[in-house]
Amino acid sequence: MFGPCVVAAALLVAGCSSGGGKSSTPTTTSAHLKVAAAACTTPDMARTGFVPMPHPTVLVHARSYESGQARLAPPPADSRPSVSASVVWGASAAPKSPVGTYELVLASYSSPVPSDRGVPDFQHVLSWVVIGHHVPFVGGSATGTSPNAIPHRPCFFATVLEPFNATTGKEMVLAEGTL
Repeated sequence: MFGPCVVAAALLVAGCSSGGGKSSTPTTTSAHLKVAAAACTTPDMARTGFVPMPHPTVLVHARSYESGQARLAPPPADSRPSVSASVVWGASAAPKSPVGTYELVLASYSSPVPSDRGVPDFQHVLSWVVIGHHVPFVGGSATGTSPNAIPHRPCFFATVLEPFNATTGKEMVLAEGTL
């Protein structure tokens, strides 16, 4: 239904790097995207195949993404999701590649965006969160009409965060455009 660039705009993406450790590569950041300057390769993008659903877990330690803008906290001990992890995995539009690794965690999700007149839409919402690590992704087309314009951003590795309300099953971050 959505193209890959629209899907990427729907997701919170953070912590990109070209390797398993902390990258010393400079990064650039947009509203939903933190991209490392190091690129992945054509073979990384070409790898396809089935990506099995990861074993669902309950978050034990708090995490933050996007410089603290998206926060995951352990859910209350008595939390019971109405929607199964397998339903969420099936509905996930997150880019999936055998190059990446994935988590499916039950957590309390909070983010200051989107908001209505400064009041965040999502604060302490019981959520299933699909997290993809080291996922190869190509950004959208470059803007401008210069003959020297680069037609596409380079491939990069990203950590993708896609939260779903664990009570309703609805994805909580909706696409509003392309990157």
